[in-house]
Amino acid sequence: MKKSALKQLAQGAKYRMKNGYYQEEDSDKSILPIMEKEEKRVYSKIIELEQREEKCFKPLGELVDHSVYDGLNEQQKERYILLLSNTYLKMLNKHLALRKK
Repeated sequence: MKKSALKQLAQGAKYRMKNGYYQEEDSDKSILPIMEKEEKRVYSKIIELEQREEKCFKPLGELVDHSVYDGLNEQQKERYILLLSNTYLKMLNKHLALRKK
């Protein structure tokens, strides 16, 4: 009897999970302390971007710290950008809330 394509995919995924294919690397955890320090820098950059006369269409591009970013591998770069975008939204909301007062 021939296995369905879905069943084959499921078995392949089960095999990869059993053998640790999807385990998180320890190197990703090294980004978290960096991002904790980033909040102050991001907040000051948000204020700087707001004071500019021209609009900023790529705020994350402006916020990336290339001294950190350029030394990361591809997986760490993705994680860095996701954490940076989260930090940006958090600090932007904080800034807008303070400005409304």
